[in-house]
Amino acid sequence: MLRRDFLSSLVAAATGALPGARSGDAPDRMTLGLDELHDQSKAALCEQLASRVQQLSRDVEILTRELAEADQQRSQIFGVVHAMRSPLACIDVRTELMRYADGGMSDELRRHLDMNARSCRSLAELINDACAAGRRSAGIA
Repeated sequence: MLRRDFLSSLVAAATGALPGARSGDAPDRMTLGLDELHDQSKAALCEQLASRVQQLSRDVEILTRELAEADQQRSQIFGVVHAMRSPLACIDVRTELMRYADGGMSDELRRHLDMNARSCRSLAELINDACAAGRRSAGIA
């Protein structure tokens, strides 16, 4: 009811009706004014909503493209990281074979092989973590 009174006062001001005028003084003019104002506000609201829906649709399209691109990049990175496993495994096995081989190995060479073995284990952990994260982000169990 308050909204109708507010709209009536707006129409009265727009149509030049006196503030003290009774609603029966100009029923057709006031009713037409309210209906027109109501229709205009509906049309303006519909235009705003349509504009917002169009903007949201464009945003969804952009985000969909960006998501597809990010997924493709993730797949490429995952493939590269996964491909690093085989050469690393070869290096690790050869390092271990050399560390435990019989023969006259200097302390310095043994120390370097130990460092190499630790580096291989650290890199293998990083690769395994990256592969696990890639599987999780792709929804692979």
